[in-house]
Amino acid sequence: MQLAPVIGAGRRPRIVIGVVVGAPILSARDFCVAAFAVVATRNAIGRDANMVTTPDTEAQILRYYHAEKWRVGTIARQLHVHHDVVRRVLAQSGLPCTDGPPRRSKIDPYLPFIQQTLQSFPTLTAARIYAMVRERGYPGRPDHFRHLIARHRPRRKAEAYLRLRCLPGEEAQIDWGLCRARHSAQSH
Repeated sequence: MQLAPVIGAGRRPRIVIGVVVGAPILSARDFCVAAFAVVATRNAIGRDANMVTTPDTEAQILRYYHAEKWRVGTIARQLHVHHDVVRRVLAQSGLPCTDGPPRRSKIDPYLPFIQQTLQSFPTLTAARIYAMVRERGYPGRPDHFRHLIARHRPRRKAEAYLRLRCLPGEEAQIDWGLCRARHSAQSH
C-alpha cells in the first residue's frame, strides 16, 4: 500500500510515523485519513511497513553470519541496519546462533574465594569482600565489584504465605495509630 505525500505549498516535507506531511498543520480530516492509512498498512502486513527487511538483505545477513563468520555488530554496520534486525533474521532462520564464548571477567580467578566467603558469611558487605580480594591482587574498581558480588550473593529462601481471600465487606482494616493521634489531639 502506497501513501501519497501531503506537502504544503512552498514547505519542505517532513516524515511523521511513516507518512510524509507538510509543515503546515493538517486539518482534522487529513490527519485522520493519514493515520487510518498507517494503521491499515500495519494491519495488512502484520507490522510496521518501515520494518520490512528485503529477502536480499536477509540472504546477505545469513551468508555473512554463517559463511563469513561475521559477528552481529559487523553485519549491522556493513549493511546499514540495526543489530536487532540482524538478530531477528538469524532467529527466524532457525539456524543456531552462536556468538562465541562469553568474555572472561577480572573477577573470575577470585570467584572460588568469593563464593566460599559468601557461604560462610552471607551478610558480609561487598565493600569488605572487595578489600579482602584487593589484598589478593584484584585489579578492578569497587563500583563494578559490588555489581558482580550482587550476582553471586546467596539468596534467602522464599517464605510461603497463605493468602487470605474474603468477600467485599467481610473484613475491615484500620490503622489505630491514626485513630489515637486524632483522639488525643481532640481531647486536649
